[in-house]
Amino acid sequence: MPRDQLAALVTAARKRAGHKTIYAWHKATGMSVSSIYDIESGRTAPTVENLERIMDAIGWDVVVMFKQRKKGTKR
Repeated sequence: MPRDQLAALVTAARKRAGHKTIYAWHKATGMSVSSIYDIESGRTAPTVENLERIMDAIGWDVVVMFKQRKKGTKR
């Protein structure tokens, strides 16, 4: 998955979870504000550990997230 698409997915997940600010997301995930900003801006891709933290904060399983994306992908 390209970084820009992953960034959009993470940002949308944050907003759907009710975390309106990156600071609120930082509190929920335990990640640094700069890491979250870099991921959401597409500068970097999240590490597996950070992706797990993000998914835990919104109650999703990483595997489920990618399966949902695959179902919506047109080939």
